[in-house]
Amino acid sequence: MGCIIGETNSEFTITWMSHGNNIMHHSTSKELLKIQGRFKSVIKNNKSNASLHISNIIFEDAGEYDCSVTFHRKGPSQSMSWILIVQGRPKINISSLIIENKPTAAECCIKVAFAMNRSDMEIIWRIGREILHSEILPGEHRTTSVTTETVCSNAKLILTQLHHGRMLQCFVRNELHVSGRVRLNVTYLTNADVIVGSSYNPSDAVKVRKDEIVNITCIFQGNPSPNISLQRRNMENDWINTSMQTYPVKQTITMTSQTFLYESAQEKSVRFKCTAYNGIGSATQSKEFQIEVLGKSELPGYLWGLTNL
Repeated sequence: MGCIIGETNSEFTITWMSHGNNIMHHSTSKELLKIQGRFKSVIKNNKSNASLHISNIIFEDAGEYDCSVTFHRKGPSQSMSWILIVQGRPKINISSLIIENKPTAAECCIKVAFAMNRSDMEIIWRIGREILHSEILPGEHRTTSVTTETVCSNAKLILTQLHHGRMLQCFVRNELHVSGRVRLNVTYLTNADVIVGSSYNPSDAVKVRKDEIVNITCIFQGNPSPNISLQRRNMENDWINTSMQTYPVKQTITMTSQTFLYESAQEKSVRFKCTAYNGIGSATQSKEFQIEVLGKSELPGYLWGLTNL
């Protein structure tokens, strides 16, 4: 906050006041810088102006401020007034678990202490440059000297796995231009990828030899990391869990894979299903595929030779 004195040959004393109470007296005949608690008064530019600085500002500092200049030798006294509005940093609250493609309720609240008037606030919800929601919270006029209130913007957001790990920002566009941020934790589970032997996502039945051991790898992306199982369809057309030998689960930041060892015994044809479940929001995905076990008479010529090696 500044106080303009103008050119003068006289020493003077500035009295800084808040809410009608004296903060400090600052005389140029003693010093050009005076510190008193959290308040600092600075006289500069050949004593033509002064400023008041407040450190570690709190909501209780909001209100009307005055500077009164009294000259020691000549000249009428001068005074100036300001209204200080104190605004907190926006805080984002997400009330529930974020599940991909389902509406998520989010709230952004800003605490404000002001005297008499508060200007409009434009609230912009965004992720990077992607604007998700915006609205204007109207200003207020009060007859009381200082009012402290919390104003909030509410938004329904549709988020996907592409938003996982990114920063959700609530930007307040007014005199201060401040923002609050929170990192998004989106729960999601993708469809499976399957590798059967050397076949990636086979569209047709995979043909194998009797007693051949085939690796079946089920791959899912999800947050949190899913549990993966392999099921087979029995004679009654029901899906049942298999008890195959497995390799250890492999995990990266976003991907989980499990490899099962299938030994083609007596089955003529068997249908499998890779299933993943990550336990939140009933997120379940699966993918079916089929393996056909061929006898010697059904094998192509080059495979027949292999069986007799």
